[in-house]
Amino acid sequence: MARREFESWFLAAIESLRGERNISEDAVYVGDPEQERSAKAEVGKFMQNFNYSPTADQPALSARFDMGMAYRRTSSFRKLVKELCRILVELGLTPTVPPEWSLETI
Repeated sequence: MARREFESWFLAAIESLRGERNISEDAVYVGDPEQERSAKAEVGKFMQNFNYSPTADQPALSARFDMGMAYRRTSSFRKLVKELCRILVELGLTPTVPPEWSLETI
């Protein structure tokens, strides 16, 4: 679902992950996270004296990353949300995307 790597969504919302799993308190990713060819390595660069491990780190980072930031900053996350909403509508539900996800708040 993510364009290159799942971790590109973490890069898009890296500010929301500060302090989690040793990610530095001043972490900011500049650039297009979906163009990053090694998002796992980039996430690892933000981890102070710690190596990124998808198996160990993905669950904690997934639970904490700001989905609104990922929605605003990556087209692949927006597409995921759009497709999930489409499926929910087909199931007779009325999903909504939080309006604040469309607003830049940082």
